[in-house]
Amino acid sequence: MRNSFVSRKGRHALMVAFGLLVLCNAAFGEVVQSSFKGIVIDIETNQPIADATVRIDEISRMYKTTEDGSFEIKDVAAGKYMVRVSHVGYRESRETITLSESGERRFYIFLDPKAYEAATIVVTSEHTHSKFEDITEESSVLKGKELQKELGLTLASTLKNETGLAIRSMGPAPARPVIRGLGADRVLISEDGNKTTDLSATSPDHAVTIEPFSLERIEVIRGPKAILQSPATIGGVINVVRHEIPQEQEVRITGTLGAYGETVNKGYLTSLIADVPLNPFMLRGEVSHRNTGDLSTPIGILKNSESDNLNYSLGASWLPEFGFIGASVRQFSLDYGVPGGFIGAHPNGVLIEMEKTVLNVKSRIKFNSGMLQNIETHLSRTSYRHKEFESNGSVGADFKITNVTGYANLNHEHASFFDRGTAGVSFESRKFDIGGNVFTPSSTSQNLAAYLYEAFSLGKFSFEAGARYNFDRITPDKEIPNSRIGNIRERVFHTYS
Repeated sequence: MRNSFVSRKGRHALMVAFGLLVLCNAAFGEVVQSSFKGIVIDIETNQPIADATVRIDEISRMYKTTEDGSFEIKDVAAGKYMVRVSHVGYRESRETITLSESGERRFYIFLDPKAYEAATIVVTSEHTHSKFEDITEESSVLKGKELQKELGLTLASTLKNETGLAIRSMGPAPARPVIRGLGADRVLISEDGNKTTDLSATSPDHAVTIEPFSLERIEVIRGPKAILQSPATIGGVINVVRHEIPQEQEVRITGTLGAYGETVNKGYLTSLIADVPLNPFMLRGEVSHRNTGDLSTPIGILKNSESDNLNYSLGASWLPEFGFIGASVRQFSLDYGVPGGFIGAHPNGVLIEMEKTVLNVKSRIKFNSGMLQNIETHLSRTSYRHKEFESNGSVGADFKITNVTGYANLNHEHASFFDRGTAGVSFESRKFDIGGNVFTPSSTSQNLAAYLYEAFSLGKFSFEAGARYNFDRITPDKEIPNSRIGNIRERVFHTYS
């Protein structure tokens, strides 16, 4: 009985051991491996996509497709997998792939192109009307959106944030730009290359007769380039460009309508500019009105700082193939107050009325020569009137200027070793009449000038050079031999720059 019982227990243990052995073989035996290949293709062009990213999250693997768009995944256990394929410029594709024990599989995965939408990018460039506007290429330019952002009541306030520029002012209206601490006659202000006629350089309470809203750009010219317009190169030239006389043919009517407001002085500005093509002619019209009240400050109202400005112009030009010939007329009027009660000012302030009328004729004739490019001529006549009224209503000062100016510039490029340059002559005839309580005598002055500007390169270095000769004659209406400042008589000056 004992032997039979042991025998039954042994057989039972043997069967349990055999079962465990089978389970161990199933658990620890070799797992069946599989592999598959794939090609990623553009669904629209049927072309393979290189450098696409292939991800399998279940096994945390990532692959890149080759130049022919193919990829290969090896040693993966049989089962279902989510394959994600992505590439820049395509929508991500997700495919469920089932791998069996039957070895290698091949798949084709198609990607759909995706369009990207980005913010609008505006690309702007300088609008040049000839290659030789590069000759007066400025060391500082304010134009486009930057000009709109910096736009102020005056030319000086518009330029106040430019490097090296400051403001000389005796109130908001009569502000004038200063370049590197230099002002007055050391800084010449010009419009479309022609000297501006006013008295802003003679006294800090005299305003600049330029409305900044209608400008295309403002150039600050320093160095040899300034020789073309002024002998005073120590300061510089501020040239405002509005192309009052159209210089290019447009294909459609274009215009600008603007309105601005200021809370600090309860001021406003309205303006309209229009360009009308009548092939081969062009018309340009402009009108603006600005009005401001007294300026508000942290310590109160700055009395007698108001201003009122009306400005309008009309220009026309004929634009044949060889260049353009045009004319314009501009009327500028400004009434403004100058605050008083501080050192250098009128005791009780002063009101100033000024009016200016400008007639311009301008042309540019192109040459077919390889060296000589064009010749530019400009003739201008300005009538300027300026009255200052004291607080009691009397006329304290009365100025009248009749000015005729002109120039002719010959532009060239690639002459000998010079890259580009300008040679020219200019003249000015000015009648200056003075009245009121001002004791400076009236006078007549003439100016003749010849100038040359050249730019050239030597190796990696670029050079600019300029030269100018000025002849000036100033004749008073009446000679005063025994004045307190000496003998007031005709004077002649020769200036070399």
